[in-house]
Amino acid sequence: MPRSYSGGWSGYDAYSTTATSAATTTESEDSRALFINDRERNAQFEYPNNKIRTSHYTMWNFVFITLYEQFSKLANAYFLVMACLTLIPTISPVHPWSSFMPLVFVITTSMIREAVEDYFRHRQDNEINHRIAFVLNTDTHEWYEEEWINVMPGDIVLVEDGGFLPADLLALVTSTDDGSCTVETRNLDGESNLKPKKAVEKCQELGDDLRKLSKMRGSLHYELPNNRLYAFNGSFEYKAPKAKKATSIPVTAKEVLLRGSMLKGTQWVIGLVVYTGHETKLMMNATKTKTKRSRVDRLMSKYLVVIMIFEFLVVFGSATAAVVLHLFILLSALIPISLYVSVEMVKVVQSLQINVDKDMYYEPTSKPARARTSNLTEELGQVKYNRMDFIKCSIGGVSYGTGITEAARAAQLRAEGKDAAQLDWHELQEEASSDSDSSSYDSGYGSSDVESSRRASSASTQSYALSPASYASESGEEFDPTMLKALDKGGDHGEDIDLFVTLLAVCNTVDPRKAKPEEAHKSDVYRGIRYQAASPDEAALVKAAAQFFDYRLVSRSGSNLTVLARGEKRKYKVLNVLEFDSDRKRMSVIVRMPDSRIMCLTKGADSVIYKLVNNAKAKVGRKTDSHLTTFSEEGLRTLACAYRELSDSEYKAWNKRYTKAALDVLKRDELIAEVSQDMETDLTLLGATGIEDKLQDGVPRTIATLAHASIKIWVLTGDKQETAINIGYACALLDQEMNILVVNTTSFEETHDVLKSYIRKYSPERNAKAGRYKNNALVMDGKSLAFVLSAPETQDLLYELGLMCVSVIFCRVSPLQKANVVGLVRARAKNDVTLAIGDGANDVSMITEAHVGVGIAGEEGMQAVLASDYAVGQFRFLQKLLLVHGRWSYRRVVKLILYSFQKNAAFNLTQLWFNIFAGMSGQTLLSDAHISFFNLTFTGLPIMLFAVFDQDVNSRGSQLFPQLYTIGQKDGLFNLHVFVAWFFEGIFQSLILFFLPMAAYYAVSPHESGRLDGLHHFGALVYVCIIIAANVKHARPEWGTHFGLSEFLDAPITWLLFILVPFVALLPGFIVEYVQVNFFPTKIDVVRKLRISRTKGDLSDETIGHIEAALAAHTGNFAGATISASGGTNTYSDTPESSGSTRWDASSSSDDDYSSYNESYEASASYS
Repeated sequence: MPRSYSGGWSGYDAYSTTATSAATTTESEDSRALFINDRERNAQFEYPNNKIRTSHYTMWNFVFITLYEQFSKLANAYFLVMACLTLIPTISPVHPWSSFMPLVFVITTSMIREAVEDYFRHRQDNEINHRIAFVLNTDTHEWYEEEWINVMPGDIVLVEDGGFLPADLLALVTSTDDGSCTVETRNLDGESNLKPKKAVEKCQELGDDLRKLSKMRGSLHYELPNNRLYAFNGSFEYKAPKAKKATSIPVTAKEVLLRGSMLKGTQWVIGLVVYTGHETKLMMNATKTKTKRSRVDRLMSKYLVVIMIFEFLVVFGSATAAVVLHLFILLSALIPISLYVSVEMVKVVQSLQINVDKDMYYEPTSKPARARTSNLTEELGQVKYNRMDFIKCSIGGVSYGTGITEAARAAQLRAEGKDAAQLDWHELQEEASSDSDSSSYDSGYGSSDVESSRRASSASTQSYALSPASYASESGEEFDPTMLKALDKGGDHGEDIDLFVTLLAVCNTVDPRKAKPEEAHKSDVYRGIRYQAASPDEAALVKAAAQFFDYRLVSRSGSNLTVLARGEKRKYKVLNVLEFDSDRKRMSVIVRMPDSRIMCLTKGADSVIYKLVNNAKAKVGRKTDSHLTTFSEEGLRTLACAYRELSDSEYKAWNKRYTKAALDVLKRDELIAEVSQDMETDLTLLGATGIEDKLQDGVPRTIATLAHASIKIWVLTGDKQETAINIGYACALLDQEMNILVVNTTSFEETHDVLKSYIRKYSPERNAKAGRYKNNALVMDGKSLAFVLSAPETQDLLYELGLMCVSVIFCRVSPLQKANVVGLVRARAKNDVTLAIGDGANDVSMITEAHVGVGIAGEEGMQAVLASDYAVGQFRFLQKLLLVHGRWSYRRVVKLILYSFQKNAAFNLTQLWFNIFAGMSGQTLLSDAHISFFNLTFTGLPIMLFAVFDQDVNSRGSQLFPQLYTIGQKDGLFNLHVFVAWFFEGIFQSLILFFLPMAAYYAVSPHESGRLDGLHHFGALVYVCIIIAANVKHARPEWGTHFGLSEFLDAPITWLLFILVPFVALLPGFIVEYVQVNFFPTKIDVVRKLRISRTKGDLSDETIGHIEAALAAHTGNFAGATISASGGTNTYSDTPESSGSTRWDASSSSDDDYSSYNESYEASASYS
């Protein structure tokens, strides 16, 4: 579109700052008004400008807010008080700078980090606010350039192809003849597919005539600003240039282009600004993310209080009132001031290690793993708790389709007693058989007869057990030859097939566009056309119509559709679209067919459609219902399809009511739902579809591995019960040894009784053999779950029953129910960590509710990723995220915390022992420089390097033996017992580090002349011993010549003490560790005795069996036992029995799975 430029119009400032007293306000409490090309009337409403701010601070509040945030941390507040006390010379044994310098360093480091992060936010805000928009000057009838920050509601702006929307706009005119346009909403919801939009009816005729646009008059009454991205209610009153009166036009989200979107595939759009700045839907959704703290952080805060109490007891119990404050200040460094900064820096590096892990990079979609927060890396080590393919359909009571689903293949494997988790899906295809299944179900009260339906499922698979899945060549003619023959034959059934496939091609909002060459591999592309849809389900159905039946949707121009039906061009006019939502669970389009008939075509959840059709109980309805059950049992997602034919008079009467409802700004949704219900009644059932939501690679094996890590897996899905159960088998969540406890109830009382009955029947106390409850799995539908969530008593029962089951599956649940279940577990499992993983918008509330949220970057949008703490490209990457990065991070962080407290105890308590000889005077042994640099310089870096790079067991070993993960679940490395043990080790080391040098100095003079060193030299000697002991603790020695040492380094006893004192100080710890590793080994000790090579098959099944037996018991004496990991014999002198241990075929993990891991273990090992 040609455009010319002029300066801004002279009245702009007046427009933005003044109001006309004569103007009447039409904005109400429930809606607002906007007048087109009437700046003075709009000014009275004082709508905000278009400035946005995402930064946290300003120049004026930065210092105050950051200081408040820093000193809200207990340790920082404690050190501030201690530093202030050092300002009083009469009570302070140290110079104030020795207390203030570390505190200032820590606080300044944190403030600099906050400032740098906020600087980039400010820079991004400024860049966005000062972008250029093209605004219509109504005086000169030209476009002029204006910064985004100055765009106001009521302005008319121009956006060109590839440009971002400067505000929320109502589309008035587009470059296309039919007023359509497309936008990309990646910045709003993460979805890269284009969304179709359209211009307001009647305005499109204005075209690009700027004079007509400048003279345009009218008003918009619309809803107040809100965060609903996909909803907008408004009424547009517009008087065309030659019209006698204004016309009211309903406005919906279809006509609104949101800020943050990019115009794509359309040359230009002219729009009216409706929301600006922080009132735009983008900013209304930019709420502050809920802050999550890890369990380790919470425990660390509690243990800080323990140290403070210890300090109070020591000071007040060993000193007189006169020197209490002296000692209190002297021992204040028992709490390591640099701990928070050290932990934070380590977590940042650990997050970067996740980001750059090539093993978790998914190449097909170029999606690396992403740590979207650095606060929870160690939480990953404590967790306790999508392609769509058209496979089958039913038309007129006849089932078509011969494809075998993954769930059906898994059922065939179960019949042979094989474990789906140990085979890839290519192997499943080869290993499938048609034998019946033998798992047992306990249906309980109100439960469906799943046993019989499973037998029916097994039987149904026999007819096509080993036939190839017939979907598919690119020519697309082999879905099911019998269906195509019936279509060619014609007759009533042929007409049903024709209408059914037409419904697939027409009943949608898919936008067919020419695919780019680089998009040819995408699943929604067929014969050069990309079917851009709001959901993969819609794309799968439209592509199926084209690929399998040659009914190709080739173009959509406004309300006009063109379908190439087996070479015949058919044109349809879409009169109305009744869109899908989670309440209606269906969508309908009212179309004028090529033969001028008007039809309502509907598709949706079968449970909903069956209530709306007139032939549900007829033969067609009964057969279709039977087919739906079979489809569900095979793991397919099902939809029912129906239609209704309308006369012109019926449609006109209904459309009049629909238009009236659409014009109601306040109650539009309720009125539209009511009118839609009237249209979608007395439908005729046409058939049903079965779509397979294909499992990602490695899902069964990943779930089996996580289960062996004692992670309880609860699945929450919107699928039908039969679908959920069969997918559970395909995913290895369920197996033939389990009792399936099904809960399908119709009342609260019944739900309560079912749960109580199951608990009584399957409680461990009532089983003859302990551990039998592990063979249970719970399956519950959404209706029953609603009863459970309605009362705390039933929630407790569900939690109790869930703990008795190895797997829990909830089906037909809503997004809110998903979040409520996570909240239920969090509230009752207070000492456990929950993780939620999902890939769709309906998983967002669940992901944000869990301790740790993981989003999968799939084909259902990026909302789950945007709400998550961690993002992965495939479900299987969760295995390494938890078992490797999670376990490593947990171990590293807790070692950092424990080491920091232990070395500070060893360092600072030497001051207390010295004061025993100094009459408890508060005299300091060490200089101010020693105190200040101990944590920041001499002992800080080594432990941080340890916390970043240490690997007790390498990546492959961590995944090969998931039992190691259970240590973090039980707080095995960080609990009060462990914390006290480390702290008392620090106390012991402080005794050795002080009294051994003191005894040596008493026994012999360090110099041949007999000259004695002074206090400063003795303190320096103790200081170097402390540094050596602290760094040797983790085999990271770092020390050197320090202040005041040069005068006595020539004394032989000095060097002897440097070696002897740290050795004696550390000796008890080494002895305890040796005894523990060799006589009371943990699971990690058992695995560390092996050096696992990368060579496939280096561990025999027998060897792994012995190791797993040891892991199950891990209390035996392993002295003298020898393992040849490279394939020889396996000899044990005292091997623990493997009674009751669960066998897991670790050898099934192929070398390819771990081929890129950085291995450090060798091929063989021996126990000593």
